[in-house]
Amino acid sequence: LKKLIHRVRGAPSVPLLVTRCDARDFPNLAWADGTLVRFDRVLCDVPCSGDGTVRKAKGLLQRWHPRAGLGYHQTQLDILLRGLEQLAPGGILAYSTCALGPVECEAVVASALWRFRGAVQTLPIDVPGLRLQAGLTEWKVPSMATPASPSQVDAQTEGMLYAQWEDVNDDDKKSGRLQRSMFPPMAYAATCASARDVSSQLLRCGRLLPVHDDGGCFFLALLCLTGKIEKPVKRGDVVVVKRTGQTAVVRGWGKGRFTGRIRIAYPNGSQFNALPEELECLERKVTEHDAVDLQDKALCTPQEPNMDMRPVALPPMLAKVSQADWDAVCMFYGLG
Repeated sequence: LKKLIHRVRGAPSVPLLVTRCDARDFPNLAWADGTLVRFDRVLCDVPCSGDGTVRKAKGLLQRWHPRAGLGYHQTQLDILLRGLEQLAPGGILAYSTCALGPVECEAVVASALWRFRGAVQTLPIDVPGLRLQAGLTEWKVPSMATPASPSQVDAQTEGMLYAQWEDVNDDDKKSGRLQRSMFPPMAYAATCASARDVSSQLLRCGRLLPVHDDGGCFFLALLCLTGKIEKPVKRGDVVVVKRTGQTAVVRGWGKGRFTGRIRIAYPNGSQFNALPEELECLERKVTEHDAVDLQDKALCTPQEPNMDMRPVALPPMLAKVSQADWDAVCMFYGLG
């Protein structure tokens, strides 16, 4: 952080605000007039297993195991979702890791695309001279029983990798270490069409491999905010079913063949599983159950942070300045 501040001080730039906090709980900032600050560009270089750096990280390969990325997935997804919420309309977010495993890469991007479907889409990556491999649309997730030693993996691969959520045994599901969001979109999308839409967008992601430039491995995805991000419904919310105009109360997420749908209850007590886009939220009832995941934590809104997320007014030095003052700043830095 000190290095960042030192380098920026010597560069011609507009006033800089430096923050240090958990990126999952990055606070809402507001101008003096109460308008929320939204950013044109956001970089999410998330913490990861770092297995793409084995060529330069001494001893990392000896410590590597297939389950290494599982513990980072939820944190990565929470950071990405919070970063997307900070974008201005048309803004672009870069999500990057130095990891190889799709659980830390494509799985995180896919979950965010499904969570904010209709409002976020990936962009093609075009960097002259940079050779990238297209993102994956299918992958497998290691079981918690997968051997930790790389020397044992080849001999015991059978039964140690899951291709779909339905294959996961009860012990791994109950452990909480494996989540639906770690799998390809078909594991949680309500329809095949929505799963295919998310999967097609993953092809625009890019992975730099050692064979491309005799270097390390790096994953990159560019996401653009194209619409308004709607807060997801929670247990207790009152919604309107657009098709019928009836009101109902959200009870949770559907399970089994109703995965990806929202379970609602009508005033007469009858229940129904509806697609998220078929519902319109009227009001939110905050209850003690709000902190409880409806289906899988990774597929719902991240748990409300402990810190106060109300807009924080920027200090006067970052408030809007007059044109005369701005011209003086530009002249000082030679911006013209």
